[in-house]
Amino acid sequence: MLKRYAELIHSYLNGPRTLSNERISHLILSTSGSVLTPPITPMPSPSSLENDQPESEFDFLICAAHFLGDGMALHQFAHEFFTLLGSQGSAKDFEETLKKEWVERWGNQAVVPDVLPCSIEESMPQLAGRLRHAVAAVDFKSSQGKLIGGQSFPKVSGKERHTIVPTVSFDEERTKAMLKACKSHGVSVSVALFALCNIVWARMHPDGGELPM
Repeated sequence: MLKRYAELIHSYLNGPRTLSNERISHLILSTSGSVLTPPITPMPSPSSLENDQPESEFDFLICAAHFLGDGMALHQFAHEFFTLLGSQGSAKDFEETLKKEWVERWGNQAVVPDVLPCSIEESMPQLAGRLRHAVAAVDFKSSQGKLIGGQSFPKVSGKERHTIVPTVSFDEERTKAMLKACKSHGVSVSVALFALCNIVWARMHPDGGELPM
């Protein structure tokens, strides 16, 4: 199972691009010997979904553009998704839940309106006057200077991509110890890892410490 999942991730990262301007999210359900990606046409009838099926293992992969939400939002989505799958509701119950959710959000509209939030740039007040434009340009250049880092490795063009995503798991006791240690220092796990990456980078480049992450 882990090998199949690793192959699925490798294909997503190094194969043809899945996401684009026309597809900002994608859900993949994979089982041995096949990959099911929505939408399924034709859709199975509710009666066929409710029939007893033999047990099988599935891999669940959410593909989404970064701007759709952070990790917590995706975790919440996965939690609600699996809560629905693990419930005792039938396909008909799911359809009723979907209809109720639709009416609460969109009323009786047959087509969902364009509800994507506007970009941050669009929501900001427009600058008026040459002086404000000049001040904004200087302020932007100053902020960019603070963000420059040296943690970029040289790119090699013309070669096939090979992205490696290692997965490391910790047992419950070690996880509690890590969280307790972070809490005692007033930091989160992500902050501790960020600092660790800085230390590693500094040791790799002892001559120049003016370009931290």
